[in-house]
Parts: sequence; C-alpha cells; structure tokens
Amino acid sequence: MKKLTISFLLTLGFLFSFATSSFASFYHEWQPTPAHDSIYIEGNFSNLTNTSSDTLFIELYRVTPSGNIQVGSNYVNLGALQWTRTRLLLAMNQPAGNYKVIMHASGDWTTAAYLDSK
Repeated sequence: MKKLTISFLLTLGFLFSFATSSFASFYHEWQPTPAHDSIYIEGNFSNLTNTSSDTLFIELYRVTPSGNIQVGSNYVNLGALQWTRTRLLLAMNQPAGNYKVIMHASGDWTTAAYLDSK
C-alpha cells in the first residue's frame, strides 16, 4: 500500500510539473514593416483551442532608434475552434515609418495577416 501511495504521488508530481507545458500559448512578433496614416491589420485568425473561447491581443509599435513605442492595439475574440477573416484598425494619424506587430494569446492560434495603411 505504501509503494502504491508513493507511486501515485510521484505520478501526480510528474503530471503537475508538465502541466504548464501542456497548455499552449501563442506569441508572434513581426519584423518591422513600413506604414503610415491609418494602419490596419487584415487577414485570417483561427482559435485552435478546442475547449474554450480565447482572445488574441494585437499590439502595434512604431520602431524608433530609442526603442519601440506602442501606438495602437486591438483584439480578436473567438469561440473554440473558430476562425474569421477580418480587417481591424490598429492606429490612426501615424507618421511614415517602420511599425511592428506583436500578437499574443493564452490559447493556441494561427494567423495569416498583413499590415495595410491608407
């Protein structure tokens, strides 16, 4: 009985030590892209999380010699295993320059998108 209890506790310990790695998370940082004025992100966004809805946060940064400055953001919220094609405004009245996007979510996502400015 004592061996069984110890084996059970060791098994639980191993399960919990790997628990954080079994839950996927999404982080993607784009290379700087030239843009100006009103800056949009357009494309396909898919929530691959199969148990719950999730939110993908999209942040826009202007790249400067002294560091990146956040100038806008938006988000996509989708149910489990859903996808959408959308165009989201990230920032308005921006000077010409290089901008980069950082996307992050707690769940597993896939994206195929690009920046567009008008």
